[in-house]
Amino acid sequence: MKLDIDSLYIDELCNIFPKTVVDNITKSAKRQGLEIHNVTTEPQMISDFLHDIIGTGADFVEMQIMYSIARKLGLDSSQYSSLSEMMMLVVR
Repeated sequence: MKLDIDSLYIDELCNIFPKTVVDNITKSAKRQGLEIHNVTTEPQMISDFLHDIIGTGADFVEMQIMYSIARKLGLDSSQYSSLSEMMMLVVR
C-alpha cells in the first residue's frame, strides 16, 4: 500500500504540473533533505514544503491529489481532512 501511495502521489503531481515542474519540486525538496518520492514517510513535512514553494495553491493541489488517490485505492476521501492525515492513517 505504501509503495502504491508514493507512486500515485508523484503521478498526481505530474497530472497537475508539467514534469519539469515536478522535477524542480523534487530537486528542491532533496536539497532540504526531503524525498518527495517517499511521501508516506513524512507526509506533513512534505505538505509544509509544498505550501512553502507553491503558496496558497498548495491546499488545492493537496485536495486534488487526496481525492484522486482515495478514488484509485477505493477509499472514502470524506473521512480525511488532509492528504497527510489520509497517508498517516492508511499506511499504518
